[in-house]
Amino acid sequence: MVSRALVLTLLGLGLSLPVGEAWAQADPKRDPAAAEALFKRARTMMDQGNRADACPMFAESYRLDAAPGTLLNIAECHRLEGKTATAWGEFLETAREFRRRNDERRAVFADGEAKKLEPELAYVRLSMVDPPEGLTILRGGISSTKDSLGAKLPIDPGPQVLKLEAPGKLPIDVPFTAKPKDLTNVLLPPLADKPPEPEPTVVSKPISGRMIAGLTTGAFGIAAGLAGGVTTGFAWSKRTELEDTCPNKRSCSSETYAEAELFANLTNVLFATGAAAFTVGLVIVLTEPGDEEAASEAGSAPAAEPSEPTVSLRVGPLGLGVEGRF
Repeated sequence: MVSRALVLTLLGLGLSLPVGEAWAQADPKRDPAAAEALFKRARTMMDQGNRADACPMFAESYRLDAAPGTLLNIAECHRLEGKTATAWGEFLETAREFRRRNDERRAVFADGEAKKLEPELAYVRLSMVDPPEGLTILRGGISSTKDSLGAKLPIDPGPQVLKLEAPGKLPIDVPFTAKPKDLTNVLLPPLADKPPEPEPTVVSKPISGRMIAGLTTGAFGIAAGLAGGVTTGFAWSKRTELEDTCPNKRSCSSETYAEAELFANLTNVLFATGAAAFTVGLVIVLTEPGDEEAASEAGSAPAAEPSEPTVSLRVGPLGLGVEGRF
């Protein structure tokens, strides 16, 4: 519990910033009037020995308006909580702020409170073999770099955890305990390299039997059309030969006439069969279900024996034909 003498001393120094001055220095993002009200309420609580409620109220007042008198009270709260290094730094910052305001009397008081804490301070010295570039040392929201290694730094006593980070390295936590009136040496371990990013894997979708059937049928149709083009040439040649040998269509060679008729019929059959096969193949390819559609059908339909589409060719009275189950 804070002593009544210290409370009276703080009150006597007039540590709150006058409301008029606070308004003159007000920041648009701050609320000096509310800060003043909170400060007075917290000061009354502190006088009554209610530190548990007073200290958070001081912090809220300082957030709304960063007055040095409020910071001095916050430093006293931290001292009572055992956070000696935090309180020591706040006393010194308060003294600097008072001197910027040409208030030497209050600055001397804050310096005196800081000097009282110095014999109680705990210290830590951090070291590291070959520290990586970009090393960041995080402790309780405070960040420092490798330039702080080897220095004797004030720290609040008790359990502490340092978090080490560096570009391309895996972060690591380093716990240790700081003791009052003592120096703790901490050797920071090396940071391991981050594993390389995995390369994206390309999953190739296998061609289904339905797609193979469609492509095969379409290819057959194209081949039949090409073959029809060849037989068209033969049929045209035979027709020309018939016109040359028997222009009056009398006494024509039956063999030549039969060949011409054969090529003409074969051309018709190949073109018709090729067109049909190409159309069927195109329909099969265009109606191939996508991944989501296939998964939906698989989930809603009952299990059945797997079957593959079949395609077969037949020779009938009118020529070649395509049969299939898709």
